Amino acid sequence: MGRARSPLARSLRIWLLSLGLALPLAAWADFVEHEDQPFLTAGNAEENTLTTPEPVPEGGASFLTAFPTGVKLIRGNLDANDRDAYAIQMSSGQLLLAALFDDGGGAFLDTALGVFNGTTPPAAVLDDDGARGFLSRLHYPVTSTGLKRIAVTGFGDTSFNGTHQEARGGLRPYSLLLGAAANPPALRESDLQPGPQGSNNTLASADLLPENGALLGASLPVGDIDYYAIDLEAADRLFVAVYDMKTGVFEPAQGSFDDPAVALFDPNGALVAGGVDDDSHEGFDPGLTYLVQGGGAGRYRIAVSAFNILDGVQRERAFDYLLLVGRQRGCPNVVPLISNLTSSSGRANQIASLKGGDHYYADRIGVQRHVLVSIPEFMECGQWIKTANDDKNVTAFPHLTFTLAQDATVYIGYDTRATGEPAWLTSGFTPLSGVLLDVRDSDETQEFRLLRRDFKAGTVQLGGNFAAGAGSNYVVAALPVDTADAQHAFEIPSPVPTGTAFVTINGVTVVVAVGAGQSPTAVAAALAAAVNANATLQSQRVFAIGSGPSFVTTGVIQNFSYAPEIPLASPLALATLALFLLMGARLYLRSVTR
Repeated sequence: MGRARSPLARSLRIWLLSLGLALPLAAWADFVEHEDQPFLTAGNAEENTLTTPEPVPEGGASFLTAFPTGVKLIRGNLDANDRDAYAIQMSSGQLLLAALFDDGGGAFLDTALGVFNGTTPPAAVLDDDGARGFLSRLHYPVTSTGLKRIAVTGFGDTSFNGTHQEARGGLRPYSLLLGAAANPPALRESDLQPGPQGSNNTLASADLLPENGALLGASLPVGDIDYYAIDLEAADRLFVAVYDMKTGVFEPAQGSFDDPAVALFDPNGALVAGGVDDDSHEGFDPGLTYLVQGGGAGRYRIAVSAFNILDGVQRERAFDYLLLVGRQRGCPNVVPLISNLTSSSGRANQIASLKGGDHYYADRIGVQRHVLVSIPEFMECGQWIKTANDDKNVTAFPHLTFTLAQDATVYIGYDTRATGEPAWLTSGFTPLSGVLLDVRDSDETQEFRLLRRDFKAGTVQLGGNFAAGAGSNYVVAALPVDTADAQHAFEIPSPVPTGTAFVTINGVTVVVAVGAGQSPTAVAAALAAAVNANATLQSQRVFAIGSGPSFVTTGVIQNFSYAPEIPLASPLALATLALFLLMGARLYLRSVTR
């Protein structure tokens, strides 16, 4: 159970269901390698080698289980004598795809990319310059289930031991776009789906992609153009890679036989500057990256076609392809929710925008330690409090006090090593099952598990951290309450007639009488009060608020219904009474004639 989804996320789920796919949404935002984030480590003391690769995801779940949309974007850095290795759980019969990008378009950073089945070279597959400029790109058909290691290094380092000449002037950032697909891919363009879904052959009918991208299977008949839509904000960066497929075989053709092209159109339907690519990737395969400038937010369209079809000349046969799309969020519109922050200890805390790669304590800013590696997708672009880790043994209540500018969801990230919780957390927050805030700490077993509570605008008080086993202080994040998610919220219809409102949450039904003239806001508040007073829901750690005319809960809403009161003198009431009398008369006659 997580934060309520955005309208875009809900539209994605509808699109997935229209394709016959009951898939969960991707759980994580873009992944940040913990090495060199946010500062360079002298001597590469903690680099990710083939023997100590960084798991993606951190918990080590299978790639397609953790990322059901099939794609994951990793932000990393390469420096002198550095190599970065990532561990990925794959299954036999799947495809592993990888494409490297950098801000210089491959002009200055000369990478090499390899996939390994074990901890030592040689690589099962190796690529040097398969992408734009000097950048690398590869695919790997997985033949045995288990852990695969994918490593990034510099040109010439065939042993993947860090012996290369790249990035000697300092850190060189790169973006590694990873994709995985089963046969057939879980997500496919609408042209390939049975039923009335229609086609994606125009800008207006483009398939809407998941908000952080996806891997899709697709096909290009002769004369076809496929369009895909993705919503971007200012400072977002988009990554696109196309892999043409061998005929009748679930394996990329390495751009050897077919010649696709890719183009990017802005929200007005115009080609963006530099937004057409033909052969910058492997063989004839295309790829591109695009940074959204200020004022350019909106729905972008990606077009995939055969070579030159955009100018009306078709030169290619029909062929299949895989489309790999990733989005790195710029988060230009973080809502300033938190103010007036104080602590019982007087130690400094810091309000900041939540982002991977940042330090998560105000008093722990040394290199390689206390750094966010990956954050859940639903927490992206939120605001948060970097607490003081020296407050980890505080027991006071209140300890942290702050003001929320509007109704908000507050998340607590609490030490996974703890064997208990402080009372204010146990009695006031709902645990999020299976969701972690991934961090880099001196104790590599530590992560933050997440708990949630929704608050009205105004003052919020949180207690001290201390509990058995909690060796690090908690952190706090806040996002505006999402009132548009049917799983955790609904809006009371207006006008509200006199009657009774019923809501079922986590199998428990609460009932509220609605008086004459009550507003939707009053009904939402009454429902929330009934939930918070229910002993069974309290034992389940489920809470609720009324946010304007909307009811919001940390539990899962199974049903909402409303029974209006029927005035006694109304035609409906008289008809109901007549029917009741008639049925009663029939029952009486049956009883006396037996």
